[in-house]
Amino acid sequence: MGITLEKGSRISLTKEAGGSLSQIMLGLGWDPVRGWFSGEVDLDANAITFDTSGAQLDVAYYQHLQAHGGAIQHRGDNLTGRGDGDDEQILVSLNALPDQVQHVVFTIAS
Repeated sequence: MGITLEKGSRISLTKEAGGSLSQIMLGLGWDPVRGWFSGEVDLDANAITFDTSGAQLDVAYYQHLQAHGGAIQHRGDNLTGRGDGDDEQILVSLNALPDQVQHVVFTIAS
């Protein structure tokens, strides 16, 4: 199931029917700009973890592909957005995260 987010939006990953999630994936896809801008556009997906006090614990991004011993895995950098499907992906194994991780925040940078 895919979820489309807009800037500043939040979602809850609590399942209505109970149970729990064990894995989530951020898939980021974009297409090269055509027309008025002729340069390349590079978007970067990031996952940052925080504890209950808001202290940053770890981060996964294009130059640091794993966080928390591989519980979070960035699947690699795409510099252009060319190609079909997700151009960058971050996989999170929720059950493998350390207990002190209370928040996983995904960011997109250009």
